[in-house]
Amino acid sequence: MRIYEALILVKPDLNEENLEKEMSRLSQSILQNEGKIISFEKWRKRPLAYKVKKFKEGIYLLANFSANPPVIKEIEKNWRLDENVLRSMIVVKNKK
Repeated sequence: MRIYEALILVKPDLNEENLEKEMSRLSQSILQNEGKIISFEKWRKRPLAYKVKKFKEGIYLLANFSANPPVIKEIEKNWRLDENVLRSMIVVKNKK
């Protein structure tokens, strides 16, 4: 298993309760694909450099998790289909 880091941009109009539900859904997509969550944290609402899906700002989430490389495409697909996710990026985290 490799360690990954994901930065996820979600809609800024989510209230605190819906944001918690969204974080839970995103976590579940990792766990359903046999991944293990190391940390999952909410950053804050930030303005964007350009509009993304008609939004001028977004809420950033940072996830660190371990998973097998073949399931990353499935996790990315699940996140792309989520209506609250504006953008996401998953990268392999280097070991030091």
